[in-house]
Amino acid sequence: AVAFDADGRPIDRTVQWLNLPQPPARATAVIEGGTRRADGLRHGAVARVRWESLAGAAPRAVDARFDGAPLAVEAPTTIALPAFDPAALHVLRVVLRFDDGVEAVAETIVGGRFGDDVASALTALPLLGGENRTPKVAALDGLVRFDDGAPATVAAVERGPVELVVVRDSGALDAIEMLIRLQRRDLRLRGGFAQGPPGNDWLRRAFPLRDAQYIRLLSARAEDRSGVRSTFAVFDSSPVYTPADAGLLWLLARAEREPPTADRQTLAYAVTVAGLSSTRRTGRRAVLLVLGPAPQDQSRFAAEAARRYLRELGIPLYVWQIGRPDADADAAARSAAWQPDNRIGDLLSLRRATDALASDLDRQFVAWVVGKHLPRSLSLVTADALPDNASRAQRRLRRRLALAGR
Repeated sequence: AVAFDADGRPIDRTVQWLNLPQPPARATAVIEGGTRRADGLRHGAVARVRWESLAGAAPRAVDARFDGAPLAVEAPTTIALPAFDPAALHVLRVVLRFDDGVEAVAETIVGGRFGDDVASALTALPLLGGENRTPKVAALDGLVRFDDGAPATVAAVERGPVELVVVRDSGALDAIEMLIRLQRRDLRLRGGFAQGPPGNDWLRRAFPLRDAQYIRLLSARAEDRSGVRSTFAVFDSSPVYTPADAGLLWLLARAEREPPTADRQTLAYAVTVAGLSSTRRTGRRAVLLVLGPAPQDQSRFAAEAARRYLRELGIPLYVWQIGRPDADADAAARSAAWQPDNRIGDLLSLRRATDALASDLDRQFVAWVVGKHLPRSLSLVTADALPDNASRAQRRLRRRLALAGR
């Protein structure tokens, strides 16, 4: 939908994708007011924030940032902005957090070629760079393009929290428990994770991810839920776990345990839903599939279809297999179809896989591209296609960059 002024000029637009999940809450932010003073800056502008939630509730927390700097929020509907240069491009991002882990995000651009009052939608492009290193916006100028070769405008970069959605094969739970039993008699795990005989507290804290790396578990089996006119297949999701809640070992082995059966298990469907559900958050994200020795899958499409779909969305997929793969030819073929990144036979290899995963997640950051676009329509220019005026720093940066999940 496009809005026009009295002279027929477009002043704003909104887009709703038909093939992505519709969020349980939405938010919009519009920048209003303010005057330009002698210093050339716009003073007194505010952001008007509006939201809709299926639960009909007010947000329990609001995180507002202007050009990445946090803003004081006294009332969620009206947020005061700092003085800013209207000739430069600025990004306002407001995250509304509701109960049950629901979030609504509003992003708005102001200034630069958009003028004082024109806003535009943003598209999140997850990229991989140096660990814990976020490039400046200017450094990405000319490095991001559309699939037709046209340059894309990067308005901001961000390294916010990352959500890792984990799908567990039912056979992986018993395989992890076996690893724990085999090493419970050890007095010390390498790396200082346990001092003395490992107990329940050790188990809950072992192999943590890093700060701002959150985990959500998604069931590998769909449950039928009845609506008003239809029955829906729903993959249950856990609350979001932070590193302070538990380490990855406990989350994989003990959290949200389901009956130990492979009946109705649909791994390909669950991985696809995990990727789709992660798009509700516009920040950093990834999916981890944990297989047992002989994974079962009742999905009607193949593992490669799920992998390809996540690549289209730009969502990294990590696949671990716990224990020695089953010698049965069919089970071996099902395992191979997922192309496991790590085959884990003991807790030490699980720790190493966890550390490598945490490091990889730390390399991810988000480039915010002006406009609303399909993720697959955006890419990085190849090193040999950089413009002649590209700086040496840009060329070094391009060598380090990669598209996340592709």
